[in-house]
Amino acid sequence: MILVYGGLRWGEAVALRRASCNLLRSRLLVTESLSEVNGVLHFGPTKTHQRRSVSLPSFLCERLREHLDSEFGTSDDSLVFTSDRGAPVRYSNFRNRVWLPATRAAGLERHRHTHRAADFGDVAARGWGRRQGRAEPPGSPGRDDDPQRLLRAIRRQAR
Repeated sequence: MILVYGGLRWGEAVALRRASCNLLRSRLLVTESLSEVNGVLHFGPTKTHQRRSVSLPSFLCERLREHLDSEFGTSDDSLVFTSDRGAPVRYSNFRNRVWLPATRAAGLERHRHTHRAADFGDVAARGWGRRQGRAEPPGSPGRDDDPQRLLRAIRRQAR
């Protein structure tokens, strides 16, 4: 959901640290990214080499707070998202174990890549903006139910 509502790239989301989460202000500070090259994980700068602050809707802040309270690793340097063993999340494992089963369960096999989350994020952000009293940007496409089906399937798969 961080990918969708926060507009983060995969590597940025899995590189988030506890210190990057300001839940009182509903913000994330994106400062680094995680990539995998020849099976070796590397922490480094974001794709644009820029730090940025990202706003999150309140319901997502509450879910993130619950996640942080229930997970191990309480230091500021601890990763927000880890594997069951406390290691950084590898894209290939997430894709095969969560994303692909979720897209199949939702009947959305055409959304095979997690970078499609950006498309869902656009739709989700428009919906969030309407709920916050903001107008849709000119030329925005109409409402699409596919993102909601995929989000429900991802939630079921992640349990």
